[in-house]
Amino acid sequence: MEISDIWASIFETIQFKLIVAFIVGSIIGLERQFTKTRETESDIPGVRTFGLISLLGAAATIIEFEFGIPYVIIVSFLAVLLWTMLFLLYDIFVRKEIYETTAIAVFLAYMLGIFVGIGMFYWAIILSVFITAILSSKHVVKGILASLEYKEITSALTIGLLALVILPIIPPVRILGILDLQLYFIFLIFILMIQFSGYMIIKYLGMRKGFVMFASIGALVHSEATTVEVTRIYNKFKSKISVAFTTTAIIAIIMTLILRTLLYLIVLAFMMPTIIYLYAIVVAPSIMIGTIYLFFRLRRYNIPTEGKIEIIKNPLSYREATKFSLILFIVSIALILIETLSPQYSLLVAFASGFYSVSGVELAVISLLLAEKISTETGLLLLIAALTAGIINKVIYVKYGGGDRNLIIRVLIHIISFVVVLFASYLITLNFLTI
Repeated sequence: MEISDIWASIFETIQFKLIVAFIVGSIIGLERQFTKTRETESDIPGVRTFGLISLLGAAATIIEFEFGIPYVIIVSFLAVLLWTMLFLLYDIFVRKEIYETTAIAVFLAYMLGIFVGIGMFYWAIILSVFITAILSSKHVVKGILASLEYKEITSALTIGLLALVILPIIPPVRILGILDLQLYFIFLIFILMIQFSGYMIIKYLGMRKGFVMFASIGALVHSEATTVEVTRIYNKFKSKISVAFTTTAIIAIIMTLILRTLLYLIVLAFMMPTIIYLYAIVVAPSIMIGTIYLFFRLRRYNIPTEGKIEIIKNPLSYREATKFSLILFIVSIALILIETLSPQYSLLVAFASGFYSVSGVELAVISLLLAEKISTETGLLLLIAALTAGIINKVIYVKYGGGDRNLIIRVLIHIISFVVVLFASYLITLNFLTI
């Protein structure tokens, strides 16, 4: 007999099912036991009780299905229901408190016992762990809900309204016969989601967790504005933040920009996996080298900043989103017009546009690809040109933010390295396509 057959025979035994049923129930009971210890002296169900309830569910299932005795599951379920109701009534009228979460967990434990009884061990264990995780998240959830502000709730609802109500009624109109209005609206919703996510991360983790974290989170929303802010912070706290550490933060911004462009491309071009695949291959070496660089740098530096530093003051900045959308729209239209009327200048326009909005170039390129106006190779070249411009412009914004000569030179050296790696990877990929 093979080992797999031996295990299969063990899984089918009644003893094994009853042991597993008790374990999955006990996992839930373990969390309830800790809750009882931490919060109250009341005798609420714990490890043994929940284990036995799951055991009851498994035993009832085995008796009914394997021994043919009818209605055992229903009778045992009614018994659990009666016991739970008596437990709740006792809490309400005697203890003057109620444990409705525990009552729900009791029924879930019983259902997991039934899962085990019919042989669904995998799902019983997975659901047991999942239910326990939900129960144990009580304090975290209460803390988050207690700290939520009205503007944060309305911002989340606004994004949901735009995505679930407004987006479905946007007509499938193509501006200039190319730029898909629905695709553009999807992109705007995605930008708002990143804004909101960045705001919430900054709020709960805080800027003081680390300078580089601040740079990365800020770059998710606007890499150019973040570069200026990082330079300004460096000028203000030169005694605490070295030029090398500031350079590391700017490298983190560039890394975030590269990852962000890949993420945007996945959202915009999910129906064209080829362009995503090729672009990912081209930027992969830059991402890998940048990650290794940041890993070793961050092991060396751990300097928290002083004071409250904010780049995102509200969950959703409609003014910034409108301005960004307008720039993105202009860049997209300009590139589409140039590509349609004078294709020989499209590379130059993509590079120039990348200084203002790499995302705008992405939107235009994906629109042209969807309309079959350009080839995949041309689209890849335009995307790399725009990303190159988006990387190069960081030295300009360091200068604009008041960076000193030492910082500018260091940033410029790293930018040249990124550009060299990027184009070397592009040429290798292009050569691979030619072959």
